Amino acid sequence: MEVREIIETSYREPLIEIKFRFNTDLDDVMRVCEFDIKEIEEFGYSVITEDFDIFDFDDDWDEDYEPEDEDTMIDEDELISFMNEYFLISGKVPPAEFF
Repeated sequence: MEVREIIETSYREPLIEIKFRFNTDLDDVMRVCEFDIKEIEEFGYSVITEDFDIFDFDDDWDEDYEPEDEDTMIDEDELISFMNEYFLISGKVPPAEFF
């Protein structure tokens, strides 16, 4: 089984939650798993990148602005590579959920 697509990611340090499908899953199936970023890094993958666009100014500045939410980017190709290796080695596969 290989990860076909990532549907959604949610990153709250130190955890990343991923909703995804395997290549054997139907389109109405979704799987959910959660990884600690340190665990991903122990496998040799770097999936979190920062967007340091110093020329991206927001005229509608908000006091509740949280830069880590907007500036943190997930490298989905790297994440898929990690997940494929992790599931192959560990054998731990999250169950399919219909939605």
